[in-house]
Amino acid sequence: MVTRRTSLAGISDEGISEKLLSVAREMFARKGYDGTSVQEIVAAAGVTKPVLYYYFRNKEGLYLELLREPFVKLSVFLDEFANKGGSAVKRLEQFCNRLYSLFYEHKELLQLLQGPPPGTPFFNFEDYYQRLWGILGHLIDEAFTRGTCERRNVEERTALILGAVYMASRVRARHRETRKQGERLPKILDVIFKAELQEI
Repeated sequence: MVTRRTSLAGISDEGISEKLLSVAREMFARKGYDGTSVQEIVAAAGVTKPVLYYYFRNKEGLYLELLREPFVKLSVFLDEFANKGGSAVKRLEQFCNRLYSLFYEHKELLQLLQGPPPGTPFFNFEDYYQRLWGILGHLIDEAFTRGTCERRNVEERTALILGAVYMASRVRARHRETRKQGERLPKILDVIFKAELQEI
């Protein structure tokens, strides 16, 4: 079988690296990290192994670069909500909807939230996760314990709401072709909010 290779003439360095990233992202998602070989990636991208090694050093470097963009976005997202003012309930709703969209756009974040896939290189997600948990917990604490409301277990509420966002994101990711890109978090979160607020 003859592998058809695309010409790299006139393609910028950025174009070549983006092609490799695009191909690797699709293959890792479909076959897993261990199940995807460097040869398969370069053949699909229409380049040679030395080209991949030039841009990313090896398959591990390519995988870690794929994680860089979603985690930069996650970090910016967390920075924004760490210092945002206004109604706590409104900020909590905005936080959950934005996190839902981020999970939809980058399923790598979803995968790492449930634990890295077997065989993948180490990536320190824990620091990001602890920060996400802390900011969400703070918003919940503000939203549900202001004024005369009795303080309840913020950890339980944080787990409940993060779990709802996570599961809704997983369902949406499985049905990408039937969902709209800008769709908001399903009404389940509204139900949780109302039930929680009525209890306090």
